[in-house]
Amino acid sequence: MQIKSISKNGGLLLGVICIITLVLVCGCERRPIRTENVEGTVTFQGKPLAGAAMGFSPTGTGNPAYGSTDENGKYVIQTFLGAPNAGTTPGKYAVTISKIEMVPTGRTFVSEDGATVEMTSERQLIPSIFLTSQTTPIIVTVERGKNVIDIDLDKYLP
Repeated sequence: MQIKSISKNGGLLLGVICIITLVLVCGCERRPIRTENVEGTVTFQGKPLAGAAMGFSPTGTGNPAYGSTDENGKYVIQTFLGAPNAGTTPGKYAVTISKIEMVPTGRTFVSEDGATVEMTSERQLIPSIFLTSQTTPIIVTVERGKNVIDIDLDKYLP
């Protein structure tokens, strides 16, 4: 009889532990951080820059963010910890911008299935000053609320 009592209490204790564990695990799921919307247009050589990759690297506090430009040069950024296309946290950011195109090298190779394939290589279309957070002259401030940050690369060139 005492053994049954211990089994009942042990079962009850095990049930309580399972419930607490479930509450802790489910209650601790990662939720997106609070972010501020960041969008704008990137231009280069007087035209919207389509198909460019962008990075926002914090110079102090903040969360790294990324985005890309559409066919009209418009972008919306997001951070890895936030909701999609929801921007990033307030702070100062170094903005990097890159755009590559694939160009033929004039060489070919034969693939495993016997097809002749033309080789290509990447060509950067943006001046190298904009490629790293250590060299980019583009420093922006993200504030609370909606941020519209238009970037004209020509403004930063000598």
